[in-house]
Amino acid sequence: MVIAVNLSTLKDHSNKMHLETLEDENRKLISLLVGTDDVMAQRIDPATTCSTMSLVHLQYKYEELVKNHNSLLKMLDARLNEMRKYQKENISLNEEVQVLMTKLHNCRSFISELRERIRDIKIRKNNKISKLRNERDTLRIVHNRLVNLLNKQYRADDNHLREQLKYINEPKTAQLMQEVRKNNLLSYENFRLQQEVDYLRSILRFKRVNSAPCMGPKTCQ
Repeated sequence: MVIAVNLSTLKDHSNKMHLETLEDENRKLISLLVGTDDVMAQRIDPATTCSTMSLVHLQYKYEELVKNHNSLLKMLDARLNEMRKYQKENISLNEEVQVLMTKLHNCRSFISELRERIRDIKIRKNNKISKLRNERDTLRIVHNRLVNLLNKQYRADDNHLREQLKYINEPKTAQLMQEVRKNNLLSYENFRLQQEVDYLRSILRFKRVNSAPCMGPKTCQ
């Protein structure tokens, strides 16, 4: 658009120079005609004056120059109006560019802020994951020790009851001892399963936190 305005300006300058040249010729012809009238008025020698045909030719040339002069004036006016139109369009385009630049700046600021938020969220998430991993590892160690301790305690109690059964002759007492053994076994299995459930829940919670998304909104105004 700016190039078009520059080309139009150059053309207008060329037309203006052409118009000035024609005006100069016009002035010369008018001076010549005036000089001819003065000579005729003073009745100078006819050999030094223009003939009637020359005067007609000059008159025709003068009218043609006036016509070209008016045509060039109209063309120049049209060019000026066109240049004003291009200038208005150029101003409008510059305003649109400024608006777009403002929006681009806002989007860049938003993206920069969003990156900072994502970085902070990732740091907090990694810290939480690290903490949960430590808790998971500690829980695994405690779980294994507790299960081994319970198993060891159960085995010791069961072996003790089984040794006592060898020296019991009364059927009711022996049956009671067997029921105690079964009850101990059920209690041991129930407690062991409960520990397994708690351990698996902690593992599941760790996996959920590890796979949780951390992205924020993705739009800017």
